Amino acid sequence: MRKSPNRSRGGEYSNTSSRKNLNNSSNTASQKNLSNNLSRDLSRIDAYSQQELKQIRLEYKKYCNKVEIMTKKGFFDYFHLEDLDGTLVGERLYSCFAPTGSIDFAKFIKSISILSHGLLDEKIAFWFMLFDIKKNGIIEKSDMKKVLLSLLNAMIDIEVDREDVYYIQEDVKAMSVQEREEAIEAILDNFASVLTFEEFSNYMKNNPIFRQVLEST
Repeated sequence: MRKSPNRSRGGEYSNTSSRKNLNNSSNTASQKNLSNNLSRDLSRIDAYSQQELKQIRLEYKKYCNKVEIMTKKGFFDYFHLEDLDGTLVGERLYSCFAPTGSIDFAKFIKSISILSHGLLDEKIAFWFMLFDIKKNGIIEKSDMKKVLLSLLNAMIDIEVDREDVYYIQEDVKAMSVQEREEAIEAILDNFASVLTFEEFSNYMKNNPIFRQVLEST
């Protein structure tokens, strides 16, 4: 087959130029698709104005690598939870934001919107992920105890800016290690040894203390 001559003048493009333009078009299309996907991910979030989303993203980017993926260190620094880095509850919290191992802006804004403005069922699902250490769709009571105990131990050192959380922190500081373990045992007393999501959800909704905590966040 006869090859077309390569030309770069007279309004005709060389094969190299054509490939370059094709690649540029593909990159533009990919960026457009990425933008559209991000818009779809954010479309369910009506708690933030476009200006607020812009400001959140600018702050988010300070804790990201060059391709706008939030690093693990950046995650803890962003929320001022440096003391949780390396703890079980810290690892579980990071895993909830990064279920596939990384945090892009869509995952980030979705997670914080659920925690701050989400429906009750969404918050319960987030907490279920927090306790589902083995990621097998069920929660073991022993794992819940480990995560909650890690949370209580971490509360001694973290900085809090809410008055209600501050008083809880003061109570935790006054407890001995044994008293913290006994407090967790009391909280989990009515839990079965293994819980499905439906069982966990029903318990959280029907327990006035847990429901109040979820609805107040």
